[in-house]
Amino acid sequence: MALTADPLYGRGTHHLVDAQKALEDQLEWRLREVLKSPSYRPPVLPRVAMELVAATAKVDTSAKKVIELLTSDPLLATQVLRMAQSAIYGSVPIRSLDDAVRRLGTRRLADLAMETALTSRVFRGGPYSEAADDVARHARLTGHMARLVCKNTALPAENAFLKGLLHDVGAILVMFAIADMRIEKPPIERAWRAINALHAEAGALACRAWKLPEEIALLVEHHHSVTVDGKTHPMRCAIMLADAIADEREGPPRIGSPGLQRQAHRDVLAARAELSITPDKWKTLLLEATALATELSAPSR
Repeated sequence: MALTADPLYGRGTHHLVDAQKALEDQLEWRLREVLKSPSYRPPVLPRVAMELVAATAKVDTSAKKVIELLTSDPLLATQVLRMAQSAIYGSVPIRSLDDAVRRLGTRRLADLAMETALTSRVFRGGPYSEAADDVARHARLTGHMARLVCKNTALPAENAFLKGLLHDVGAILVMFAIADMRIEKPPIERAWRAINALHAEAGALACRAWKLPEEIALLVEHHHSVTVDGKTHPMRCAIMLADAIADEREGPPRIGSPGLQRQAHRDVLAARAELSITPDKWKTLLLEATALATELSAPSR
């Protein structure tokens, strides 16, 4: 077999590429060790937010109980009410937690509380703040798109928003882990490979540390797979489609190529087939997604 000449040979470039790959390999290895350590802890979330998620998972939880939980954390309650002023929740302003429960329901109120908690503790102030902002914006949009996909496929929407919101949370946690390591922080372009390799594992670890339902941790851990152990899970397919739709609505990442791993086209097609989404239904879904994304970008009342 004839040998092919290396076009970079003699220019020193191949040595630079090898050195960069070695550094990226070392970063990924060290991060894996951090995540495997028994001492690893993700950022702590407000107790009330996690209690709300657990409470609203029960069919017998009353609106009164949800309001009592929220009012026990006045700062969280105030932030939730502020977020509830978004145009997507209607044209009439929400003035109180009673209003919020009546208009949004207990489950959506718990989703808002968790979104608020993640915004204040995880989605903000990371070491790669601009890249983290991109991930956070994508996470919120995926959560809303997950609800939309469920509505269009008759899937139960329970925890759909939360699953979409959390699917890439591990990416920001890996960014935090890099900042905590005693190394010179690499530019985001050099960190993406490790972030992509580890974000699903880091996200699942966090979900378990936050004592969220195991089904959420499993979905986060396998959100780039249509099947796990040969089995297809409809909600995993819904989150995969929501992720892909959010990517289409956003375009490429603003900060540092290549950004987070996107869903493979063949997997998106497989997920659509699993949920019986025809080409015409897919077009309708994308139109609704565009309208929803426009609403989400509108200023709060």
